[in-house]
Amino acid sequence: MVRAGVAGFVGDILTYLASSFELALSLHGNISLLKQWMIFFMGYGPTQLPLAIAEAVFTAVVLQAMVNR
Repeated sequence: MVRAGVAGFVGDILTYLASSFELALSLHGNISLLKQWMIFFMGYGPTQLPLAIAEAVFTAVVLQAMVNR
């Protein structure tokens, strides 16, 4: 079930990478797009990293329960 947990984690992180990229595209102004993207992504980091870990654990536990049923 480690693979399921990793899939949950990666899916969550990729979602926030895409969200921060969308924000950077719309708001980059005079700052380079890459720099603005990293600013938004790092802004998401403190809240989204613990959520991604929790989602990984939750995904693995739920799939394990489904397999055992």
